[in-house]
Amino acid sequence: MNLLIRFGRSDAGVLREVVPLVGGFHLKFWDLDDADERVSGPLRDLGRLLAETGFRGTLTSEWGGHEWLNGDANAITRQHLDLAAAALVAGAGSGSSSAREDR
Repeated sequence: MNLLIRFGRSDAGVLREVVPLVGGFHLKFWDLDDADERVSGPLRDLGRLLAETGFRGTLTSEWGGHEWLNGDANAITRQHLDLAAAALVAGAGSGSSSAREDR
């Protein structure tokens, strides 16, 4: 299933019914500015949803800001992966205990 959700414009909860049909999520990022948790907040919500629904698929990350941001692309991508992993794990840990027991 191909599915596009732009966080900031959508809520992770709208995916609840289709997550069982989804094999992977593509996390695209442009920069690492996490002011007001604009990056980590939606990822935390996604992590919670994935934990609650027992998601076992893949997550990929793509950096789209290489044309205008200066810096080491490997380092910036690693920072995004670290930020995303921390937010996803935090979200997964905040899900309901019954959902975690079902996995």
